[in-house]
Amino acid sequence: MSIIRKQTSVGKGITFTELIDNSKKTSTIAVSFLTELTAENAAVNALVPMILTHSSKAYPTMTALNCRLSTLYGASLSYAAGAVADNHDLMVRISTIADKYALEGENLTLSAAQLLCGCIFEPNFSEDDFDLLKGELIDNIDSTLNDKHLFASVSAAKTIFKGESSAVYPYGDRESASAVTPDSAYSAYKRLLSGAAIEVCCYGREISPQAKQCLISAFSALGNREGVYVPTAEPSPLKSSPAFSEDKLDVVQSKLLLAYKSHEPDSAAMRLFSGIFGGTPFSLLFTNVREKMSLCYYCSARYRPLKQTLIVNSGVEHTNISAAREAIGQQLERICSGDFTNELVEQTKLYYCDAYRQIGDSPNNLFSWYHSMAVSGKIVSPEEMIERTAAVTREDIIRCAKSFALDTVYVLTASSSEEE
Repeated sequence: MSIIRKQTSVGKGITFTELIDNSKKTSTIAVSFLTELTAENAAVNALVPMILTHSSKAYPTMTALNCRLSTLYGASLSYAAGAVADNHDLMVRISTIADKYALEGENLTLSAAQLLCGCIFEPNFSEDDFDLLKGELIDNIDSTLNDKHLFASVSAAKTIFKGESSAVYPYGDRESASAVTPDSAYSAYKRLLSGAAIEVCCYGREISPQAKQCLISAFSALGNREGVYVPTAEPSPLKSSPAFSEDKLDVVQSKLLLAYKSHEPDSAAMRLFSGIFGGTPFSLLFTNVREKMSLCYYCSARYRPLKQTLIVNSGVEHTNISAAREAIGQQLERICSGDFTNELVEQTKLYYCDAYRQIGDSPNNLFSWYHSMAVSGKIVSPEEMIERTAAVTREDIIRCAKSFALDTVYVLTASSSEEE
């Protein structure tokens, strides 16, 4: 991967990052606001990027804004509200074809930068559209109930990360979203400009010098911001004894989530262990619990490195919940005792190294890779991760497995199910 990464400070708590790969045909400018994730502010904060990408003073309607985007060869403007470790990550971004491919030599990246800055610094907090966007936010929150896989993950997080910001859904809850007003949304917007940690990132093909200067000038003009939020990335503490949480809904398929927590910081070894355990199509959970034992419709494990938490997610018949839980624990014990083949280790290494190589193929994936790592302050390139993964030994994998302890058991099952 011929990726160039450069990062500079353009103000207190404001960084300007470039992830340049001139083999790409598009350029993207993303502005991320990192702030505290709380139950009280999640919904109102999540509404802000929705408003910023809906219109601006220069383009006061969605139609006018879309018309302008269409003149930039169909540029796209989007928003996202998510979480990185315990931080609320609120993002607006614009993507265009690279300047090189403009038919008449237009400076598309400058136009895109100007348009994005207009949306951010001259927003249109119109009461006419406010109810529409607020309704969209509430619909987004309500949709978690329709997606039972997402509902289970969101609900389980409340127990897994109890007392931590990671327990909060990034879009908030229905009650707090319903209480948002135009004034409270505008106040949240002003707080983000004055106090959030801000990253302005240009990725894909290199943008023009004029576009860079436009962005740097706009954000450096925020001046001397006091009390800027400092992003955090603390491991989730293990509970003194495993917690159990259960929800009952009208579902056909039950969900079983198990959360394990560790004190082991070796990210490369941990990722490889999680792959062997349940992160690949040939993992122990897939080949044994799902295929051989037929206890689950699906069964996989995902490791969250910044929280040092491993979450096993499975879909099961209600009558198989206890058996599945036991079988999942047995696969972990197998790794702890070294009961896995060298062939599985090498196969998993190849799988992950290939995945790391492909990160550079997608500008969005490359941005996500570095953006999440920036929170911890430990930047590792995909190439470095490949080297570290190749160096992981069986002993490292066993050490990682032994470092985990069960923290939470979450079950979502049918309201008519009999008690176990």
